[in-house]
Amino acid sequence: MKTATIIHTETLTQYFKEGLEVTPSPQDKLIHAIYGTLEEIVTSFRTELAVVEYKNKKELTAKCQEVAEEFKNFIHPNDLTIEL
Repeated sequence: MKTATIIHTETLTQYFKEGLEVTPSPQDKLIHAIYGTLEEIVTSFRTELAVVEYKNKKELTAKCQEVAEEFKNFIHPNDLTIEL
């Protein structure tokens, strides 16, 4: 039997102005994209949710959907990846 790891990936972008964290409006983000007016820190997180055993791709897909269902209130299924 093969094993695969189901991983949740998330990217967090924080914006700072004069050392204080700010929540920029869409207009502020556009101005930042053009002129670089804010300090931007991007952090990526990877969390292993489950290690599953499978025989074929169909079984792997079913097990991935089961894991996604367990976390449906917290994680969007598009944020899950499978590492073989």
